[in-house]
Amino acid sequence: GSPSGKLLDFLQKHQIPGRAHVAYGTIWPKPTVFHLLATPDTMKSLAELMHSSAYPELAIHFHIYRNQTVLMEWHDAFTQPMLLSGELSEEGITKFAERLAMSLEKGILK
Repeated sequence: GSPSGKLLDFLQKHQIPGRAHVAYGTIWPKPTVFHLLATPDTMKSLAELMHSSAYPELAIHFHIYRNQTVLMEWHDAFTQPMLLSGELSEEGITKFAERLAMSLEKGILK
């Protein structure tokens, strides 16, 4: 994304070393990448910051991973479908889709 101001400060303050390799999806211009632990407090603070930000500030490509396994890939985030890992339970994916008000089609949220 293109974070600035308080959002950039937050991402820089909460970033951790990358623990998995994720496909950037864009090679030029070189993307700015932040890895964060998805704790409840971190996600709540990030959601609050996003109330006053446009989504391209947060992310153009968005990934969620656990250990070395990518659980979610979202290239062109917020405008394209979200791809989910087959390792996630169907019940969990369904609940996630409902909370985001997205439709579900074979591991893809739209």
